[in-house]
Formats: sequence, structure tokens, C-alpha cells
Amino acid sequence: SLAEIKDQFEVNLFGPLYLIQQVLPIMRKQKSGHIINVGSVGSVVSTPTLGYYAATKAALDKISEVLSQEVQKYNIKVSIFVPGAVKTDFGKNIRLANSPLSEEYTTLYKEWESRFRFFFRNRNTVEEAALKLWKLVETQKEVMFLRSRDEVMCFLKRVFPAKLYSYLFLNIYYKYEG
Repeated sequence: SLAEIKDQFEVNLFGPLYLIQQVLPIMRKQKSGHIINVGSVGSVVSTPTLGYYAATKAALDKISEVLSQEVQKYNIKVSIFVPGAVKTDFGKNIRLANSPLSEEYTTLYKEWESRFRFFFRNRNTVEEAALKLWKLVETQKEVMFLRSRDEVMCFLKRVFPAKLYSYLFLNIYYKYEG
């Protein structure tokens, strides 16, 4: 529903933007700072059923990129941390849309709900993500992926023909064994 879509944007896009609006005047005044936004592999490489989530993260990526250019003269760095799949309750907590779906979409959503639960089972720990995030704080890179595999998939998305990439992504990277 439109309300659910708005909720996604409130949490994933407008929440970080609100926080940025609060800290940016202070950072400009002190002529230093480092803003780190939490992105998603899904902003580049998305899957069925996650279009709105991917859109929120893609918007955050683009806004971060432009903001970085705008605040550079104030010695403020802007980074995106791309954790990918981390062993949390994220995969378990994915819920189907509240609005009624046709049978075709119900089947698709249930399949991808299972894929996500499988995919998030054996991923990086929160401790590994925290260490990588700390490395980003120290290095102040523009983008830092938690896993090189995610970085490679995003790179391949830009260079491979769409059909080849889609096949590789859905059948190898997001292989479903559930």
C-alpha cells in the first residue's frame, strides 16, 4: 500500500536526512565531520519484492554522493557503509505487504521470503560488521562494503549485459536451496 511505501521511505531515507540536518550546521561551523549513512547492496542489485526498499537505499546513496560534493569545502566527509547480509533478524523480520495481493504476487512474495531467510542464515556477524564500520571511520572512504563479494556483484551489474547479470545474480549469488 502507499502507506507501507511511505513507511519505508520514512525509515530508510527521511530518518537519515533528518539526522543529517541536525548535525550538518555543527559540522560546518567546526569545519570538520564525518557522516556515515548505512546503504545496501540492494541499492544497486535488487531482487523481486524489494523494489521500494531498494529505491529508498538508492536515493540515500545518491543524496550522500551529492552531499559529499557540497560539504567538501567544509572538510566534511560523507561515506556509505554497505553491510550486505549480516546475521541479524532482518531476514526473519521481512513481512509481506499488508494489502491483498493477487495469487501470482503472493506466490512470488512467499518464495522470496524463504530465499531471504535462507540467505541471511550464514552471513557475517554483527561483530564483523562493527569492525568494518570502525575501519570506515578510520579511513573515511566514500564507500565501504562489508564483503568483497557484494562489491564484485555491484561492479558486475555495471559491466555485464542485463540478461547475463540477472541470470548470474538470481542463480548463483542468490541461489535458493530452501
